Amino acid sequence: MNVKVSADLGNSNGKIITGNKKIIDNSNVQEVTKGTFGSWQVNDKYYLIGENARAKFNTNKITEDKKALLGRVLYPLVEDGASVELVTLLPLSLYINQENKNKFSELLKGKYTVINPSEAEKHFTVKSVEICAEGFSSLVTDAKLLQEPLFLIDIGGVDLTGVFVNRTPDAGRMFTSERGMNVFYTELGKFLTSKLL
Repeated sequence: MNVKVSADLGNSNGKIITGNKKIIDNSNVQEVTKGTFGSWQVNDKYYLIGENARAKFNTNKITEDKKALLGRVLYPLVEDGASVELVTLLPLSLYINQENKNKFSELLKGKYTVINPSEAEKHFTVKSVEICAEGFSSLVTDAKLLQEPLFLIDIGGVDLTGVFVNRTPDAGRMFTSERGMNVFYTELGKFLTSKLL
């Protein structure tokens, strides 16, 4: 059985579309030891995934925890033995380098064995991965936007990215700052605690 999945494996929330299902869920991932209560096993490692895991503060998405997140995301969506065709995203700061796209694709491809906290096991294969640029796809929702010069701003869980777009993104006029919403909430929490005790 082939399944087509579009997934934004964000650093704060994961957004998934498959068939008529649209899912948004917390995407925190923390590697833990075997036997940790509530942990998922993805291939040979154990993870807390979701609100109980630590928030991420590094913008790099080409990491093993994204493979774990994908395994967790696909678990309830695919049948045992399924093959998955995946479309996913990289931040523009990573996307502009072809080597990054290749590394991310190779990281996510392959066989998955996922065991949920109740020890129910499922096997599936991600057979193809197509990588698109984060944020840029939002411009195609209105064709007029691609006909005028503008700055595209993306506020993510970890990073704040901006790029000048005049029909195509201008890599020479781009910035990325690790000042996303995870950082904002942490700093807001400290500020409110100091003011409100």
